[in-house]
Amino acid sequence: MSMKTTTEDEKIDIKHKEFYLVPLEPKIINYLKKHKRDIILISVGAALGMLLTMFFVYVIIIIISFISGFFIDRYFIKRAHAKYTEKTK
Repeated sequence: MSMKTTTEDEKIDIKHKEFYLVPLEPKIINYLKKHKRDIILISVGAALGMLLTMFFVYVIIIIISFISGFFIDRYFIKRAHAKYTEKTK
C-alpha cells in the first residue's frame, strides 16, 4: 500500500468542507435549521443554570466554612485561655 501525500491545494479544499462527527440525516439537519433559536436559548439557559448552581454552591461552602471556623476558633481560644489561667495560678 502506498501512502498518498496531500498537496497544498487539497489541504485548502479540506478546510472549507463541513465535517460532522456523526453523519446527520436530512431530517435532523432540517430540524436544526428550523429551531436554531430554540436550541441557542436552551444552551444559554443550561450554561446560566450551571453557573448559578456553581455560584450558590461556592457561596454555601464559604458561609459554612466561615461559621465553622468561627466556632472552632472560639473553642480553641477558650481552651487556650483556660490552660493559660491554670498555669498562672
